[in-house]
Amino acid sequence: MIARAKLVAGIAARILVAISGAAFVVVQAMRDVDAFKKHTWILVVLAVVVGGSAAWQNARGAFRRIRAEERAGKEKRRQKSLVAALAEISEEVAGVSFAQLGASVFVAKKRWRHAGRLVFVHEEQLRRVERFRVTDVPQPSMVAWVAGKGVIGKVLRTRTTEHKHWAPIAKMCKNGPLSEAQFQALSADDRSNFTYNEFVGIASKYAEVLAVPIMSDTGGKLVGVLSLDRKYEGDSRKLLKGDAVKGIAEATAVALRADL
Repeated sequence: MIARAKLVAGIAARILVAISGAAFVVVQAMRDVDAFKKHTWILVVLAVVVGGSAAWQNARGAFRRIRAEERAGKEKRRQKSLVAALAEISEEVAGVSFAQLGASVFVAKKRWRHAGRLVFVHEEQLRRVERFRVTDVPQPSMVAWVAGKGVIGKVLRTRTTEHKHWAPIAKMCKNGPLSEAQFQALSADDRSNFTYNEFVGIASKYAEVLAVPIMSDTGGKLVGVLSLDRKYEGDSRKLLKGDAVKGIAEATAVALRADL
């Protein structure tokens, strides 16, 4: 709040300087008014326009700086929250290493989606705004996260914490992707409303995923989703399903709320 107040004060000072500059130009112009008796108003208008333009440019630049600094601050705090959560989980849960874990933060937005010829649907979607993983793999999944798609999209629909044990699917796909026919033969729960291409891109990555809603202060609105995952390395245990991990995740979701 102090930093924001300083920036706002800086904006006011820069605008005042710009307006003062305009006033100075006007005064200078008025001093030479004898040479322009018939066109004094042109000098005044020109001075005001130039000064107003300078004030606008200063204000716009300052507000952009405020927004950039606020975004950077939010990103830093989100990263710290994710790192702290994964570190705590790796300490609390036997068999889980920090390097296995990843976390993502999504914000919920209403967007128009093309759903067919001349058909557009206004629906709630999730957009990733933060991700942390100490290793480069797995890479982020290219999925359009809508209500009901995957465990993350399921939270968007249910507004409750959800866990998906993905290891059996990852094991099934460890030697290569399933065919489209094999994909269609899976249960609806295992397909998780993914398209075939989305499924192929995600199937072998994770052992399990835990997703938690990020609710508004009043609890009446979902503002985002926090997902925690453990990459698949042959271990089929359900290590992210216990109460300890759920408690850490839900506390982290509350901490993230102010920075979405």
